Amino acid sequence: MRIASYALSCWKMSGDGSADRDIICFEIYVPEISSALTEADILSKIPSEYAGNIVWKASPIGPRSVTAVYFSKSEGKVVIE
Repeated sequence: MRIASYALSCWKMSGDGSADRDIICFEIYVPEISSALTEADILSKIPSEYAGNIVWKASPIGPRSVTAVYFSKSEGKVVIE
């Protein structure tokens, strides 16, 4: 899943969580998909060593929706929203 890849890229863009500010990494348009993507769908694609660095704040992601991936300095984690 590309959203998982974007989350990992965002973590790297944040200097592995050491960034001193919030970073908006990606806004992703999700085109037609056969079923909504859930937290379990996305986070299951994240390698275990990074799982604790990703926070899911999105509803299930449906077709024709936009999802943001950003680094939150206050949380010290990448957020999928």
